[in-house]
Order: sequence, then C-alpha cells, then structure tokens
Amino acid sequence: MNRPALFPLQSTSQDAVDAVLYAETKGQNATVECQFRRKDGAIRWARITFVPYVDAKGKLVYVVTVHRDITAIREAETQSQQLHAMRTTMATIAHVVNNFLNSAALYSSMVDARVEINPLMERVCRRT
Repeated sequence: MNRPALFPLQSTSQDAVDAVLYAETKGQNATVECQFRRKDGAIRWARITFVPYVDAKGKLVYVVTVHRDITAIREAETQSQQLHAMRTTMATIAHVVNNFLNSAALYSSMVDARVEINPLMERVCRRT
C-alpha cells in the first residue's frame, strides 16, 4: 500500500498511528481510543477500529477505518469516578465526625454521672 492512512479528523495520537501501522503490517484488526480535534475545533473522543483487507495471496489491499464517537461515554466515566471520589471523601468525613460525636457523648455522660475521667481522655475531648 503506497498511500498513508487518512483520518477524517485531525489526530495527535501516536496510538492511532501505531494502530493503523499494526493493521497494515500484521493484517489484523486494531482498535484504539484517542482524542481528535474536529474541523470546528471541538475535541472529541473516538474509538477507531482499523480492519485490513488482504487478497488471496495475503497482500494488503486496503484498510477500512471505523470511527465511533465515544465522547459521552468518556465524560460519563469521568463523572462516575468523580462521584466515587466524593462519596469516599464524604464517608471518611462522616466517620471522623461520628467518632467525635460518640467521644463527646461518652465524655458528657461521664461528666453527668460524675465518673472520674482519665486526664488523657479529657485532653483529647477538649482539643477537638
């Protein structure tokens, strides 16, 4: 094949270049996910599959390129990861607050019952 692969979108992805070269030289399908810039300047994610077609002698005739815009999928994955991180942070904060409230309630009940309080516990409760 004497012509280089043509992309309908501008790509700066070395992974896409490597995938098309793999499909051309190995005669096997190659799929890659990468970002592209559309003519209007918008950045999009695409899943691209390169499908080589060879003749009966095993010589490459052409490569079909199938593009699928996966921008919405990538954005949803990013939002899901952010929500997971926020949930983890909130769970950690809730745990710390609950521990503090339990310690404060215990300290308060001990004071009300006039129980002798360990000086170490008293310092910890007053510090927080």
